[in-house]
Amino acid sequence: GDDTGTPIALAALLTGTLVGTVSNNVVNVPLTDILDDFDAPLGRGVLVVVGFLLTFAATMPLAGYIADRYGRRRVYCAALVGTAVCSAGAATAPNLEVLIAWRALGGLAAAVFAPAVMGLIAWLFGPRRRARAVGAWASVNGIGQAVGPSLGGLMADAWGWRWVFVPLIPVALLGLVLTLRSVPRYPARVMRLDKLGAATLTVGAALVILAVTLVGSGAVPLWISGVLAVAAVVLLTVCVVHCRRVPVPFLDIGDIVEPRFVRSALAAFAQMFALGATLLVIPLYVVGDGGSTSFAGALLFALPATMAILAPVVGGISDRVGARRVLRTGLVVLCASQVALGVVTIVDA
Repeated sequence: GDDTGTPIALAALLTGTLVGTVSNNVVNVPLTDILDDFDAPLGRGVLVVVGFLLTFAATMPLAGYIADRYGRRRVYCAALVGTAVCSAGAATAPNLEVLIAWRALGGLAAAVFAPAVMGLIAWLFGPRRRARAVGAWASVNGIGQAVGPSLGGLMADAWGWRWVFVPLIPVALLGLVLTLRSVPRYPARVMRLDKLGAATLTVGAALVILAVTLVGSGAVPLWISGVLAVAAVVLLTVCVVHCRRVPVPFLDIGDIVEPRFVRSALAAFAQMFALGATLLVIPLYVVGDGGSTSFAGALLFALPATMAILAPVVGGISDRVGARRVLRTGLVVLCASQVALGVVTIVDA
C-alpha cells in the first residue's frame, strides 16, 4: 500500500478486469451456433448468457466483503483461477445443462473482480496516481465490452463456438502470475458479517433475475416464475426490515433510499439493461437473418467502441453544463435508439 503500485501491478489487475468483461459477453454472438449444436430452443439457450449474469449480479455485494475478510489479493487470485477452470469447463461441456452450470460458476468468479480490483487500486495507488489507475480500469472495461462480442463471432466462425472460451484461460493464468509477482499481500481483516442481511439480499436478488429470465424464456410454467417473484419480494422485504434494525447492517438502507442515489441507480440500470439487451438480441437477429457470426461480431463492435471514444468528450461536457443535464439527455437518446432498433427489426422482419 501507500502508493507503492507499479505499472506491472496495475497490468495484473487490469488483466482480471479484461477477462471478467470478455467472459461475460463472449457467447452473445455465437449463441445461435450453441443452440444449433445442442438442438436446444432459444428459451433454454438464453440461460447460457443469463446464468452468468445471475450469479454475477446477485453475489457482487457479498464479493466485496469476502475480499476484505480473506485478503483482496488472495480472493482476486482465486477468481482468476476460477475463471480459467470455468472457461475450460465451458469449452468442453458435453451438453447445454453443463455449459449453463459452468457459465453460472464463471459469474461467481467474475463477481469478485470489480470490488477486489478497485480495492487493490485504492490501496496501491496514492491520490496523485489513483485517478489515472481508475481511468485505465475504465478503459479496459470498455475494451472488454468491444472485444468480447467481436472475438466470439470471429473465433466461432473460424473454429467453432467452443474456441471462444479458450483465450480466456492463458490470459487469466497470466494475470495470476503477474499478481503473485507484483501485487503485495493484502492483510485480511476480521469483520462481522450480517449473515441474515447478506443471505436475504443475495438470494432475493438472484430470485428476481431468475424469475424475469424464466418469464421471457417460456421454459417453465408461468406460475413457477410467479412463485419465484413472490419469494424474492419476501426475502428482499425481510432484508430491508432487518437492516433497519441492526446496528451494523449488511446494507445501509439510508444510503440506498437517498433520492440522488436512487436516480443514479435507475439511470445506470436503464443503460446496462439496454446495453445487455442489444448485445444479446442483435446477434440473434443478424445470424437468424442469414448473416455470419463474424459480421454480427463486427457490427456489435460499433456500440462499445462508440462508448469508449465518446466517454472523454461526455466527461468534459458534464464538467461544463452539469452531470444532471447530460444524464437526462443521454437517457432520452438511449430511449430513442432502442425504439429505432425495434422499429427497424420489426419492419425488416
